[in-house]
Amino acid sequence: MWFIFLVSALVIAVAALPVIWIAGKVILSIKRQYKRFEVEEEAYKKAQEKINRAFEEEKENER
Repeated sequence: MWFIFLVSALVIAVAALPVIWIAGKVILSIKRQYKRFEVEEEAYKKAQEKINRAFEEEKENER
């Protein structure tokens, strides 16, 4: 009886390992994608600021 319990517990533990490994990869991928998004968002904001400054300078030069 104990042998069946131990074997089934071992099988469940071994089956859980790939699930945990895949979950770790998914979480790591999400973190990388979020960092990439933050970098792109920062670059977009900087480009937007440059464009706004250029438009403001152009307006001032027209006056």
